[in-house]
Amino acid sequence: MFDGIIDLSHNNDADLSAIQEAGIVAIIHKATEGATYQDPMYASRRKQAKQLGLLWGAYHFGTAAAVSQQVANFMQTAQPGPTDLVALDYETNSGDPGNQMTLAQAEEFIETFYAQYGYRPLIYGSDLLVTASNETPPSSLGQSGLWIAAYTSAAQPTLPSLFSSYQLWQYTDGTSPTPCSTAGVPCDRSRYNGTQAQLEAAWPLR
Repeated sequence: MFDGIIDLSHNNDADLSAIQEAGIVAIIHKATEGATYQDPMYASRRKQAKQLGLLWGAYHFGTAAAVSQQVANFMQTAQPGPTDLVALDYETNSGDPGNQMTLAQAEEFIETFYAQYGYRPLIYGSDLLVTASNETPPSSLGQSGLWIAAYTSAAQPTLPSLFSSYQLWQYTDGTSPTPCSTAGVPCDRSRYNGTQAQLEAAWPLR
């Protein structure tokens, strides 16, 4: 596995040049959340990352808002090009439990996006995705590529029943299972299920 991908949001005080010098080749940045929120650092970091030659991706944090509005918010903000990875972040909304995206909404987001743009975003998830998909497996979510979050020292992560493999594995949040930093910044870091050359050839993993 190639360990050279991080994901960022405005909460990370990150120097992209230093991150690149530390061996990172791909950044997946938060673009939006729900129907109205846009990450204030997205546009400037995207411009800088492109100038540095880094691979770029954007993710949307799903909420209970109307899915059509969430897709519109994401596309208007992220404006992904043909070489940009796209992902839906489906995880527990610990900051606002009453605003939790359901598994059915996650499937609707993926399928709405596919119907409009011709490809499916990656689905990012951890224990919530594992539990929900095992209990009520939807018909189409497994057609997306999987970006699994599992903070473990095990050789492989536990996958939802819908998936037989993964493309990305977020194996640390900077503190678990052991402290990890990139260019001095604790942050989420992911491995690609392949080599660096394979990642660069396959990006944006559609």
